Amino acid sequence: MRALILLIAGFQFVSVFSQSISIEDIWANYRYYDRGADNYVWANNDSSYAYIDLSEDGTTSLITVDVLTSEKTATFIHHDSITPIEITNMVFSSNEKNILLETEPELLYRRSTKAHYLLFHITEGSLDTVTINGKVFNPSFSPNSKHLAYTRNNNLFIYSISTKKETQLTFDGEWNNIINGRTDWVYEEEFEFTKAYCWSSDSKHLTFLKFDEAAVKEYNMQLWGDSLYPKNYSFKYPKAGEDNSKITVQTIELATGTINTLVDETNADNYIPRIQATNNPHLVSIHRLNRLQNQLEILHINLLTKEITTAYKETSATYIELHNDVIYLKDNSLVFTSEESGFRHLYLLQPTATEPIQLTLGNWELDELIGIKNHFVYYTSTQKGETERAIYQLDLLSHKTICLTPEQGVHSGILSDNGKYIIDTHSSFKQPQNVYLRNSTTGEVVKTLVDNSPILEQLKKQRITFPEHITFEAKDKQLLNGYIIKPYNFKKNKKYPVLLYVYGGPGYQTTLNEWGSFNYLWFQHLANLGYIVVSVDPRGTGGKGADFKKQTYGELGKKECEDLIAVAQFLGTQKYCDKTRIGIWGWSFGAYLTSLCLTKGNGIFKCGIAVAPVTNWRFYDSIYTERFLGLPKDNTAGYDENSPIYHAEKLRGSYLIIHGTADDNVHFQNALQFESALINKAIPFESFTYPDKNHGIYGGATRYHLYNMMTTFLQKNL
Repeated sequence: MRALILLIAGFQFVSVFSQSISIEDIWANYRYYDRGADNYVWANNDSSYAYIDLSEDGTTSLITVDVLTSEKTATFIHHDSITPIEITNMVFSSNEKNILLETEPELLYRRSTKAHYLLFHITEGSLDTVTINGKVFNPSFSPNSKHLAYTRNNNLFIYSISTKKETQLTFDGEWNNIINGRTDWVYEEEFEFTKAYCWSSDSKHLTFLKFDEAAVKEYNMQLWGDSLYPKNYSFKYPKAGEDNSKITVQTIELATGTINTLVDETNADNYIPRIQATNNPHLVSIHRLNRLQNQLEILHINLLTKEITTAYKETSATYIELHNDVIYLKDNSLVFTSEESGFRHLYLLQPTATEPIQLTLGNWELDELIGIKNHFVYYTSTQKGETERAIYQLDLLSHKTICLTPEQGVHSGILSDNGKYIIDTHSSFKQPQNVYLRNSTTGEVVKTLVDNSPILEQLKKQRITFPEHITFEAKDKQLLNGYIIKPYNFKKNKKYPVLLYVYGGPGYQTTLNEWGSFNYLWFQHLANLGYIVVSVDPRGTGGKGADFKKQTYGELGKKECEDLIAVAQFLGTQKYCDKTRIGIWGWSFGAYLTSLCLTKGNGIFKCGIAVAPVTNWRFYDSIYTERFLGLPKDNTAGYDENSPIYHAEKLRGSYLIIHGTADDNVHFQNALQFESALINKAIPFESFTYPDKNHGIYGGATRYHLYNMMTTFLQKNL
């Protein structure tokens, strides 16, 4: 059984007794956070799903639910009223005889978690501790369900389910030096994967990536905590133009423990951003991407002969962006997506073919490849509009495509193990998310898993104004998508201050027709204070195809900033907007654009808030920055002309910069260097620092403090 994890976080909004949304209710009381259903795991026959339940008396049980009748069956796992087990994740073995249970997770970086794991034997009703030697990363069952593999201390291990014995497979792992089977920091952040190993389909080999970080420079952070002296935390972080890890692809023959090198990239400047098994037990698949990220190869490696064949090759005049979208069919045909046509579409490459077949066509974007079962492909796309996402089914035999989700808005899907059902999470500007179980052939709603209709009814009694979709014409006549939230009891003849919210990073959209997140609630709070909130996706963002997205290549920030300044100028001409009171704010890339707009905007913005901004692209990591700007030595102008730090003397308006000192992603260095530049030019500004907080700036009362502070700043300066 494959685990399908459904993370459903609905948002409950405002009690019926409240007249407006308060920051305290959003970020202190969490009154608007509705924990729906999570950690659902499907049975192989798709007739039932399971989840872990922890009762108040410390009893941990496996709850099995019949899909159609909702009848529940409880299987006792553990009881300890003093030390109950809190299960945070689970996965079944393929033979459904064992369940791997995650507990005590500990986040390392954004996507990497180490934890303790327990193994529950369903038939015997017994429970074993797998990780008696310490927490591990990325455990997975072997295809034959006899072993587990995982990493600890930068080495690979396997665990025998029958003998309960752990065997160490690699021995040279060392912090900040060698990593076996797990990715380094920059791969995790920018290629979005951490499990750098795979089982062969016959369970006889483990193939893995080995990272040699020796030449990668370290970034050092001080962590204060409650210690008398701060602790130094150093980790390998390759900035733009600096040395990356050296990569080799290695395989372990488990019967003998023999390790062989399959691909050696130590003398090349390439990335291996994907590794996966195929349905041929002797073939493993890897992606190889050059340093400039404009040439991609999908390679097949024979584990026995070490022969390497190129299954697919693609080049680009700009860059190739990777997704988790490569699926091997039973005959080892390859299904994947590409932007070669100008829009991201689906392709099929058969084992004996030299060229792939394009499966989807049109001036629209495939957004997510959900999965393939039998001869049906499931995906989400923009076929209904650039700010919409619907779920579609493509029949590989008849080539017929049907839409499974008729409702306007944004849908995302999870396919059940045998493909009978799709779990559809749906929301829109006017509808908090609901979660449905749909028939994967007809799209019919079989049952509603999470229904937030009562919340919507409560909302209608509050001072809520739903966003309105708007379009804006850029100076090159391209239409940009946006939305506007107006104050309650809006009067068109009254002039209101305006806050422009921006992210604006490559391929991203803030203006999707979806309910949004906690920022949406804060925007409602601001609207109740009398502000208009506007968001526009500038050139370079997603939903409009490769040409629109990639036109910012080589000069990141330039066209985005031009568009946002033009939007502010346009808003200033509207009768209901006070052109002397236009502000802007953003986080991360949005904070970068906020800072750039205040320096290059010639005073059109009265104020701005930048949370964790990049202020100099030379400070940011190699993979992300070079993807859009190339190497610093080849593109000095692209790096410098649109970095706020080089325009400090031009900053106009009130400016608040906020950063966490333990930000491993956008380093605190960015804030300090920009502040130094402003000080050297005698430019006034405000700043705030969150000790020991990372890029997300959260935990405890942190977000409540942050959003109160930002609100106060806006009330004072806008």
